[in-house]
Amino acid sequence: MANCGRDFLSEFLQKVAIKIAEIQQKIQENIDSLKEEYFPKEAIKLAEQAKQIQDPKARKEFLEPYIEEAKKFCPSKESLLILINKRNALAEGLTQIQDKIKINTKTKEKLGTISAYLEVPIRVIKILPLPTSLPFVSAGTITTLSDILNKLQTNLVKYQSIACGLSTIDTFAVDVLNKLKEQLNILDILIEFCAQSTGIEYEIINDDLNQDLTEEGFGTYKGFTFEIKYDGLNQTPYPKRFAQALDKRKVVRLKSESSFASDPNVLVEELKFIIDTQNLKGD
Repeated sequence: MANCGRDFLSEFLQKVAIKIAEIQQKIQENIDSLKEEYFPKEAIKLAEQAKQIQDPKARKEFLEPYIEEAKKFCPSKESLLILINKRNALAEGLTQIQDKIKINTKTKEKLGTISAYLEVPIRVIKILPLPTSLPFVSAGTITTLSDILNKLQTNLVKYQSIACGLSTIDTFAVDVLNKLKEQLNILDILIEFCAQSTGIEYEIINDDLNQDLTEEGFGTYKGFTFEIKYDGLNQTPYPKRFAQALDKRKVVRLKSESSFASDPNVLVEELKFIIDTQNLKGD
């Protein structure tokens, strides 16, 4: 925050940063706990290696030789469904960080508006002629205008500094969010791998993930509607899904990351977060 004017950063900004760090630590501890509870270290290491392979087909070929061996350490079908639900509970925990970022974004926008309003009187006062030879224009008037100008400039720097601090926290929070998502991805690889190894039917997992969906679907959000699609690139018995946001013309504007184990509501929340932080409109 070297360029953000440390003297003007409020205690609020520091509390937000600390809160985000606390949420990160709690979620990370829970992810690590789940991995250790359900999988041996060798399996976790295998998943970490598989995560480095971006191509779905190549990743599948990498994991195939270990399918039989996985039967020795993979959890039962019942335990796997419990694990998926716990995994999604953690994914929902990420929305706490997303909410902090959304609050920061809205605050930053307000500060930007205030700064813009402050710049106008500053420019006016700077170019305002002060002919001291005219009646009613005294040295006191000039001093008053000078004081007003100084206060306006001080407040402008203050609000711009706090906005800069919010930007720094946003960058930190997004970095935290991405790191936690990477850890969840490792858990997803293990879940998908063990689902295949234990032979659990995809329909069972799918029904479990969809149990909270209603006939009304996901509703409308800032002009956008949402739908869940299957990833055509993932040619396995356990297809990955992604959410996409459509504007009022039914044009797809956003897509979430593909996931095998994600609750559809979590995928849609990911898109709502992008809509909020990028101030998108579906109208």
